[in-house]
Amino acid sequence: GLDDVPLGVGSVPTIVNLVQATNDAGVPLFVNAAGEIVETPPDNLVTDYYPLYIDEGELTFDKTGQIISPLNRVHYEQQAAGFSISLDVDYSASTQLSQPFSVNDLTQDGFTSGRLDGLDIDATGLLRANYTNGENRPLGKIVLANFNNQNGLKQIGNATFVETATSGSPTFGEAGAEGFGSIQSGSLERSNVDITEELVNLITAQRNFQASSKAIETSTQLTQAIINIRS
Repeated sequence: GLDDVPLGVGSVPTIVNLVQATNDAGVPLFVNAAGEIVETPPDNLVTDYYPLYIDEGELTFDKTGQIISPLNRVHYEQQAAGFSISLDVDYSASTQLSQPFSVNDLTQDGFTSGRLDGLDIDATGLLRANYTNGENRPLGKIVLANFNNQNGLKQIGNATFVETATSGSPTFGEAGAEGFGSIQSGSLERSNVDITEELVNLITAQRNFQASSKAIETSTQLTQAIINIRS
């Protein structure tokens, strides 16, 4: 608001005009060589004088007493009397609602408090944390390993492999670099088997199970019949 606007401080310049000193009768007064104030003008009176404002050390003379600097006159026109400026400030027509308002640029210098909402991994392997306040922070990057002979790796789990003498030593790098490919986050790997063949095997196993169930059922009935005959 207006409380944050700094107020300017004005200044009042003061200019002194040099005038000829006079006595009560209007006779000009002078200072003689002895430093006394007299009414008799000196023989070397200079009538063509002008005011000159200088700083300390700027007035210099030569060895004969002639002035060296400054030599340029200052043009100054004396005013007959002081004048004032009449300034009227009218705030009656000021309003902040007379024109439509729109935001042309918006910047944000921070975030509110938030909770961890999830993790994302992009194609380059960069792991980012997403928060409920809209903030997104990078946490780290996934390192990939490449082998000269990938078929020489030893499988120790469904999707876990270890290096062997056949596979060679790993070469580490990041996704997107040459020879390392990319990372597809949130994707499922397609089956690497023939679905038709696996369905046929599943149906065959089901038929075998049903046949085995019938054989067990027949054996149970024969056993029960033998028990009934003996009893």
